[in-house]
Amino acid sequence: QNGQTLQGALAFVPFVLQEAFYAGQLNETDIVIHRGSGGVVFSDASGFTALTEKLAKKSNGAELLSQCLTSFFTPLIDLINAYRGDTIKFSGDALTIYFPSMDDTKCHAFNGIVPPHGSYGLPDLGPMATAVLRASACCIEIHKRLHMFDTGVDDVRLCLHIGVGCGDINILQVGGMVPPETHVPRLEYLISGAPLEQISVAEPLAKNGETCLSPQAWEKVKDCVIEGRILEERPDYHLLLRMDETKYTFPTIKYATQLYDTRYESMFKLEELNVIRRYIPSSVYKQIECGTLQYVNEMRNISVIFINGSGLDVMSEKGPRQAQDLMSSVQRACYAHEGTLNKFVIDDKGMLFLLVFGLPPLVHTDDPTRAVLSCMEMVKTFQAFQLAGRFGVTTGRAYCGCCG
Repeated sequence: QNGQTLQGALAFVPFVLQEAFYAGQLNETDIVIHRGSGGVVFSDASGFTALTEKLAKKSNGAELLSQCLTSFFTPLIDLINAYRGDTIKFSGDALTIYFPSMDDTKCHAFNGIVPPHGSYGLPDLGPMATAVLRASACCIEIHKRLHMFDTGVDDVRLCLHIGVGCGDINILQVGGMVPPETHVPRLEYLISGAPLEQISVAEPLAKNGETCLSPQAWEKVKDCVIEGRILEERPDYHLLLRMDETKYTFPTIKYATQLYDTRYESMFKLEELNVIRRYIPSSVYKQIECGTLQYVNEMRNISVIFINGSGLDVMSEKGPRQAQDLMSSVQRACYAHEGTLNKFVIDDKGMLFLLVFGLPPLVHTDDPTRAVLSCMEMVKTFQAFQLAGRFGVTTGRAYCGCCG
């Protein structure tokens, strides 16, 4: 049973977190758990709001929505894993994916015959360019497989538009407050750095079915790919049309990527279950433990606080400590009113907190009031930290469940 719990829990933590643990960087006192570089991909799906609204009216809407999400996100995540991408975060229907820059020529499996990019006879591109090449190939293949994805619901189709950036990144773990329904401290991890700023520009430039590369990412792969239409409003950003298949093909890139993939050697084992628990909401972890995760998908009445903040530079010297203090204060305000911290992310829209009131087992008849009271305290927190914050509180029926 513990083995099944481990398998279920591993789906909720990225590879980079597991590697940080084995590198001794995942102690509860560490804030920056990974410093690295690579490609970062932000993929946003459109069509989910229309899909949810249509299915919410049906008696079995939650089950149908869950099936649609699974049939869309499962092949998406499989493709990401095949190109050694690491799914860091889901933000609703959007994903942040990290393609680490690794020197595969130093890998113990490297045979000196197949170069890291997979094309025999071509010179090695270097770790960063290889990471961006993998990210680009992955994005093109995702569009081929999932563009205009038919949900089978009233002709609603799902599409993705994607932004790609590259550069130095930090991964932080913040929080550590204990939620009211459990004894395990709750930590959130987040990715930050220049690539996140690049994709905040690149992703909105891409229309449905398109991938947009930042100038930094384009510089790495301009000789490996064919450019799409020119962006007149931002000519320094480039749309990806296809791979230059005279040099690089999807099967060869994928083959070399998997041949030198050592991630599975440093995965959490049974004795690390208590470490994994810190990063998974306790209500979800209980369902994994009991083997009932497939039954949690439902439409339920909840109250949500959505915070959009700015003014915090987590890449600066004092940034990680500020992020930790801010997260702890937000957690305290949320947990005092028996709410749940759903996520803390830095993505294309800046710094986001999502807090939910009304998730089991903490369900109250006055959840909207609790959300407003909690939000008032958080406004004071943001003022104390001299940060700009915009706060929204809503109540209504929403889909709560797992995807992927």
